[in-house]
Amino acid sequence: MARADLPASGRELPSSDPAVARIWRVLDRVLSSRASLAAMIVAYVACTATLAQLRAWELHTGTWDLGLYQQALWSWGKGRPLYESADFAQEGYASFLQVHASFVLVLVAPLYDAFPAPITLFLVQSGVVGLAALPLHRLAKDVLNSPRWATLCAALYLAWTPVIASSLFDFHVEAFLPIELFTLFWLWRGGRFKLGLVVALLSFVTLEVAPVLVASLAVFFLWPSRRGTWELLAGLRSSNGQGSAFRARLQKSVSALRSWTAVPRVRASTVLLLCSIVAYYLLRLFQSYWAVPLLGLPPVPTNSVVAGGLIGANPGLLGLSLANLSIDLPQKIEYWVLVYALLGLVPLLRPRALLLVAPWWAFTFLGTDSATVHLGYQYGFVVACPVMIGLVLGMKSVSDRLAALASAPSPASTTTHDPAWRPSSSAPHARGRSLPFLLAVFSLVVVNLALSPLDPGMQQAGFGDAYHVSYTVPPGYGAVQQVASLVPAGASVVATDDLFPLVANDLAAYSFNPYLSMYDGYLPFNSTNLPSYVLVSAQHGYEVPSWIGEKLYDTSIYGVRAAVGDSPAGGVLLFQLGYTGPSTLYRQTLDAGGAWGAGELTTSTIGSLRATPGAPGGEAVWGVPGDVGQLWTSPMLSLSGGSYRFTAMVRVSALGPGSAPGPTAPVLQLGVGGFAGEPSNFSTVTFQATQPSGWIVVELNVTVTEPVIAVAVYADQLDPGAVVETAGLQLVSYPATG
Repeated sequence: MARADLPASGRELPSSDPAVARIWRVLDRVLSSRASLAAMIVAYVACTATLAQLRAWELHTGTWDLGLYQQALWSWGKGRPLYESADFAQEGYASFLQVHASFVLVLVAPLYDAFPAPITLFLVQSGVVGLAALPLHRLAKDVLNSPRWATLCAALYLAWTPVIASSLFDFHVEAFLPIELFTLFWLWRGGRFKLGLVVALLSFVTLEVAPVLVASLAVFFLWPSRRGTWELLAGLRSSNGQGSAFRARLQKSVSALRSWTAVPRVRASTVLLLCSIVAYYLLRLFQSYWAVPLLGLPPVPTNSVVAGGLIGANPGLLGLSLANLSIDLPQKIEYWVLVYALLGLVPLLRPRALLLVAPWWAFTFLGTDSATVHLGYQYGFVVACPVMIGLVLGMKSVSDRLAALASAPSPASTTTHDPAWRPSSSAPHARGRSLPFLLAVFSLVVVNLALSPLDPGMQQAGFGDAYHVSYTVPPGYGAVQQVASLVPAGASVVATDDLFPLVANDLAAYSFNPYLSMYDGYLPFNSTNLPSYVLVSAQHGYEVPSWIGEKLYDTSIYGVRAAVGDSPAGGVLLFQLGYTGPSTLYRQTLDAGGAWGAGELTTSTIGSLRATPGAPGGEAVWGVPGDVGQLWTSPMLSLSGGSYRFTAMVRVSALGPGSAPGPTAPVLQLGVGGFAGEPSNFSTVTFQATQPSGWIVVELNVTVTEPVIAVAVYADQLDPGAVVETAGLQLVSYPATG
């Protein structure tokens, strides 16, 4: 039966139309050209690396997982075996190799040592992910016997939403897996087992999940065909009591088994499976026991704040259980449906290919990490390995089926045309049938791009961290870089999670942990052993534990060396131990003046926003009658040193005639709290000072001696017999200058 390069639909295009013939010739050249594949790879690398860098400029990156890779790679050139302080402070791991046995990072370390900047890692990540299209293209070309189909498979891979989203999320060693697994499958299918084994060994030292994926690949090649399985099991069929028939069937099974095991691919795949199992446990033994003596590392403390690593130093710490199946089950199902729907369900057409993805299915359904079933995290690289191979194999099923259709006679003629898709007029019937398939593939590419972070409309859509980028260089990032550069090399510094990548190229740099802010002992500092520098952003000020926060505005201990009033992360402050000089403000704060209506105030414990006729703006924040507590807080502000005056539009009334507060009873308190407790001014209003029939202006005067970030004005209802309404807040006085 003749082969069809591209599928057919049954619709004919007139072969006499020269415009149509030219279109087909152009498409044929584009899809057959190596330059087209190269252009797609270059476009992928340029787009994803650029947007990843924009995320870094917008301070959306963090310690996990950009800063720790920066520090680990930078430390390699300083004689430390991939040291990173994040896991050292949290777990006591003195090397990233104890967290993940990712020896492949040793190959990246010299490059980062030469160019120690985040863009280096973004280019490496986008580069290896983009180049994975080459072995996938070769595999598809061999399987489908068509460069055109192979180009379409590569295009779907490069446009696939999970892959693009993962490429924008910081930096991860998982990015190396697609090029390794695609190459391994291509080599193994072609019978180049020795070279394939070398690639498998490289994948083993990339991440401990690689041996599991390689084992499933080995099982795929070991799995006999349907006919072979029937022959192997023939001896188990009932012999109806006839011993000779049973022996004959048993001999047939033994013969089939011998024939099967004599196949070179079966023997090689058996070796590959055994190597995968051995490699997995050797990696675990290295992480748990051998890393300390072999690398000269200090032993891991037994009293770590959090037990186990991200993946776990041994299989028992993976936390897989059937009981976890029900956790986020709708999300897990939705994720996997989306994964396959974005590829037109084509990978499902070859059921045998599901062997490749089965281990990752088990991990996502039996685990508790919701990030594995969300777009926008690094796990898109992992799922791409088996699913994209399944896409190529599924395309073979489509090709075989549509080849038969393409070789059938045209409805208008009994002549059988050459079904291969060529631009010449000798195959108008096949060319006509190709059009709907091409449109379907191009539509899938467009849909994937539209759902990826490349589409501005998908930002803040509820997906993972990769979906946080604004496509423009934000103002203020350069100023934050200037502030971070004031930290001398080798000085001890602790930074909030979003700012840690700016100081990560330092063995003495540490990060506040947003998940461990309630613990005092996860950092190698205490109230008597303080870090020399503390770098804090307003958006992540909550990470700073109280034991150090209370000392930052004690001018006898710390001084504000520099401040940024406006940045992508709000205000930024650099505190220096023992500093008594003036504070340098790199960008004038934008919060020196402003006004906020009731709807812009954040309601708190007992506050609620209501429509209020007669109130400025038509609404106000009301306190719950008969209760006391916090009503609202203002947006976070950053202030440089000086004097400020806040005014609030307030109305206070009695809950009832018999429950009115006494004339001198305090009913309302306005306060202002800054980061680390400075400033702490407040203003109290008594009931006699209020006017139940109208609105009054309550003033709150604040003086700050040093720049402050994360300042918030708050209002408390103090008497259960009073009902407090707030129509708005205004900052009417500008900071003193000069």
